[in-house]
Amino acid sequence: MSTKQLSQSDTARVSVALSGLNHETAEVGLREKFAASKERQIELMNELLAQDCVSEAACYCTCNRTEIVVVKARGASARELRAEVERTFQKMLGEEKEPVSQHLYHLGGRSAVQHLFRVASGLDSMVLGETQILGQLKRAVALAREQGFTNSILNRLFDRAFSTAKRARTETEISAGAVSVSYAAKELAQEIFGPLEGASVLLCGAGETSELMLKHLSRAGVEDIVIANRTVERAADLVAAYGGAAVSLAEAPRQLARADIVIGSCTLGANQSHLFSKQQAAEAAVLRDSRPQFFIDLGVPRNFALDINDIDTAFLYNIDDLSSVADSNRSLRLEAAAQAEEIVGKAADDFSRWLQMYAFQPIIRDLYLSSEEFGSRQVELTLKRIRPHISGDEDEVRKALSNLTRSLSKQILARPVSAFKVEAQNDPSIEPVFRELFAEDLRVRRENES
Repeated sequence: MSTKQLSQSDTARVSVALSGLNHETAEVGLREKFAASKERQIELMNELLAQDCVSEAACYCTCNRTEIVVVKARGASARELRAEVERTFQKMLGEEKEPVSQHLYHLGGRSAVQHLFRVASGLDSMVLGETQILGQLKRAVALAREQGFTNSILNRLFDRAFSTAKRARTETEISAGAVSVSYAAKELAQEIFGPLEGASVLLCGAGETSELMLKHLSRAGVEDIVIANRTVERAADLVAAYGGAAVSLAEAPRQLARADIVIGSCTLGANQSHLFSKQQAAEAAVLRDSRPQFFIDLGVPRNFALDINDIDTAFLYNIDDLSSVADSNRSLRLEAAAQAEEIVGKAADDFSRWLQMYAFQPIIRDLYLSSEEFGSRQVELTLKRIRPHISGDEDEVRKALSNLTRSLSKQILARPVSAFKVEAQNDPSIEPVFRELFAEDLRVRRENES
């Protein structure tokens, strides 16, 4: 992982920050505790945005990561921001008191931007070049925008992340030969079970991962498939496309004994710890007359009880077990990944420059406003002097003088402001010098007026 921990000196300049944990910092048993529902994400982001140090925020949870992206409010300290984000992650654990900080990475500024762009482009995934993460990100961002959690900075950041990901995938071969977790699950089933033509499968869940699973199973010759889903209508839609039978999740335990391969890829209910317990699997093993049964758990949180693996004829694998299978052709994409990294790096540089200029907008706005105020006062002083000589409409004269002073102001400020923008990109410390210079200039002007 290309993440780095922020030092305190780094955090003093952070405007955009990203914190999270993923498949490299936490195993699936911990990651599943952070798989917050939409309702829980909304609740947590509302609490986070209620803090003075946060002006924008977004959260996304996938099988392999949970990350929070925030914008630091003006005047807030980066240390305070980091503490609030860590508290948010801790709240995700509910009543558990396990400290989460040791599993978190914290990134700021360009490092945060580049990390997000790498995630969207499939460069920071368990499977190099995998594409599902982009859809998951887009859904999470749509939720954040719908709830008003994001504004100009994060909206632009995510838009650039998505356009960068599109470039990385269309201009390089990063996704060529990339395999999904679903494909890896099928490969694992073949490694363990052999040819799948005569296998019976119980697939729990009917989401995107499950549909991909169905495609791979169908190509492998599997025809005996039962799809169990909370919404039977959705399962029936998949059956219409791929064959098999559709049942509700409540009926799934009655289908357990007949299945050679059991695949879990659904979101558990709030009060549901797993789909199948060890006792249910043990009862199915008896009915199967000791024929082996393979459980492949793609869910986060996990769908199957861990102690199912204690049954002699039951073999349980989770999403982390799929990494070696899924990445078997990683070497084929490494050259393309290097090209994609160049695209991501340039995009991160471009966004960082925009963000730096965005941060300097207040001083530039203040400068133009001060100049306009100065011009308005000069207009009134001039009118006072020439009023005895005005024969026409004084308002027309005032309007003409105001247009003249505004035009002169813009022309006079254009070159120093342009020079400031160029210098500020290379040296942000020039900002207070620039502010003080023009503040002193305006102060002298006001003294001369009086």
